[in-house]
Amino acid sequence: MATLTGTRMTADEFLATEESEGYELVHGCPEEIPMGALSSWVGGELFFYLRLFLGQQPLGRMFPQETAVKAWPEDEGHFRKPDGMFVSNARLAGLTPQTLQAVPDLVFEVISPNDETQKTETKLQEYFTAGVRLVWVIYPESRSVYIYRADGGGAWVGADGMLTGEDVLPGFSVAVKDLFPSS
Repeated sequence: MATLTGTRMTADEFLATEESEGYELVHGCPEEIPMGALSSWVGGELFFYLRLFLGQQPLGRMFPQETAVKAWPEDEGHFRKPDGMFVSNARLAGLTPQTLQAVPDLVFEVISPNDETQKTETKLQEYFTAGVRLVWVIYPESRSVYIYRADGGGAWVGADGMLTGEDVLPGFSVAVKDLFPSS
């Protein structure tokens, strides 16, 4: 990444480099995405449960981390890579091999020890501005999830609660405790 430091580029230019893995492009500038082992594992578990559900209810597709979302056409130098996302069949038009051009319906972010609160809040604002309907922010340390909705509503779900797909993924539910290691 040292060769790209200070270089402003478009999302397509950056994604064509070999150095794009583990980075988002924030208004033309590469920004590392910190991901710890526990956070990565938790994201994988949630992805598994969602993918399993969608195998029975083909409402759309899941995309894992490292999938770039270009949902801000006014800023060619900007994309995000959430830890996981669901895109409904209605929004699947506009896919390219490397970049998701459609706006996800659901995004989830798993908080890592090095994540900064302000950067997470900025991502949330960007997701909702782009048209994301539901965001789950997962906190491995407290074994909990905060649900953010496009209408401004939200809810905290603790380890003993259930995470549901609400109207974005009707019928989906998983026990929050099942997202985390048992010991």
